[in-house]
Amino acid sequence: LKFKNFISSIDFLQITPGVSRQVQAPPGRAHEFCKKHPDSNGCIYHRLPRHLLDQMGWQDFQILRGGILNIGGVRVGFEICLDHAMGQLCNNDLKPDETVDVQTIVSAGMNVASGPVCTKPGGPTFLADGFSRTELSLNRFGQGRRSTMTEAKRRRYNVGLTYGADAMVSMQQWVADTIYDLTGTGFGTREAGMGTLPGGSESAGSTGIVFKQIAALGEEWEELFAGYYATASYKEAQRAENLLESSLKRFEKKEEGAVETEIPEPKVLPTVDFYGPLKLPK
Repeated sequence: LKFKNFISSIDFLQITPGVSRQVQAPPGRAHEFCKKHPDSNGCIYHRLPRHLLDQMGWQDFQILRGGILNIGGVRVGFEICLDHAMGQLCNNDLKPDETVDVQTIVSAGMNVASGPVCTKPGGPTFLADGFSRTELSLNRFGQGRRSTMTEAKRRRYNVGLTYGADAMVSMQQWVADTIYDLTGTGFGTREAGMGTLPGGSESAGSTGIVFKQIAALGEEWEELFAGYYATASYKEAQRAENLLESSLKRFEKKEEGAVETEIPEPKVLPTVDFYGPLKLPK
């Protein structure tokens, strides 16, 4: 088990979006409530209640100390959400000149460039975010620990190009590729991977990265989510996709033309994303 170090408001479960919290979030670890009730939910970050472990079938487990695990000779670093922005792995778990072979981040509302990356140049950093997005950075310049402030006063790290996938990127790529196929021209000269899925696209070209997606929960995913997660964004994206498809069919009929290339339809549903295989630097 890997525990999170830094408390953030997103950690605490909600019954439904916009409704009162199921687990009250204390303002901080040293809050008076937690001093008086140290075993209360929302105050415990270093252990799990025994009844919860029993429910999950975890009678025997080990706690990961320091965020680094050796798996088959590969040194993997782990971070959870806000810990990444705070530099837990790169600044606390590792010495300034130490690296990991692979860095992994699980989060809800985080991105790779918001925190330091401490892989070797070319070493992958993977992010899986609860807001239906995945990312990959390869730290090509080897400067992932260096940062600067943007004009919006946000800290960004020099992690190189970040490849990302979510429903909006998938739809954007689908629209761009469709227009490119119909007209023979596109918009701009962006690098493949910028505004496309991680593998690239017909109009932008290939990134050289193997990337695949599959449905995470099958065709009945909306029923599984009902009452637990808000799905309105997916529904609106699906509605937009249907409108665009209808417009395309009317255009093809009127102009007596058709999209000649088999363009993958956008994935407007929860997905499992596969990156690679990737070769680890020595």
